[in-house]
Amino acid sequence: SEINQAYERLRNEEQGPKHPGTDERPQKPSRDSAPEYRASTPENMKKRNMTRGFAIIATVAVIAAIYFTTFPYFVRWQLAKKDARIEKLSNSAQYGGAIALAKQAVDNAESNLDSDDSATTNAQNRLGFLYNQVSKPADALPLLKKASAARQRTLGSDHVKVAESLNNLGFCYRLAGQYELADPLYKRAL
Repeated sequence: SEINQAYERLRNEEQGPKHPGTDERPQKPSRDSAPEYRASTPENMKKRNMTRGFAIIATVAVIAAIYFTTFPYFVRWQLAKKDARIEKLSNSAQYGGAIALAKQAVDNAESNLDSDDSATTNAQNRLGFLYNQVSKPADALPLLKKASAARQRTLGSDHVKVAESLNNLGFCYRLAGQYELADPLYKRAL
């Protein structure tokens, strides 16, 4: 019947052509019989294992290079995301949650980035500002001093970020009742 003939034709196509003059089909080479897979000598095995070892070492080296070159950017990206959440909490007067997140951001920045890095100084300045908002100048003062000093070293005394740090530091001294220290900082910030 036609169905049997079509079935036979498909089966023959899948199995490949027959050897001329016989009813046998050629056998597909197995993985072990193929010359490139044959590891019959210790030298071939050693070469293959060395090649694999070098490939693994090269892969690990590339992954490490990518990780260490992109890690600071990843930390800064995390800090920027936290900063947006801190800003949202701070604007809605939820200072407890904002301070908790800001502490995490400072810890993350100080442990993973340079102390003069802009992300570190931004995190320190933000937490100091929040402590000022809840009238805790004793907690804010060391953070604002570190942020202000680092910004002056890296950005120079005329930068707007330095003025922001000096203003926050002046406000902190004013909250602590040390007006004689606050006044020169406010003047320098202008």
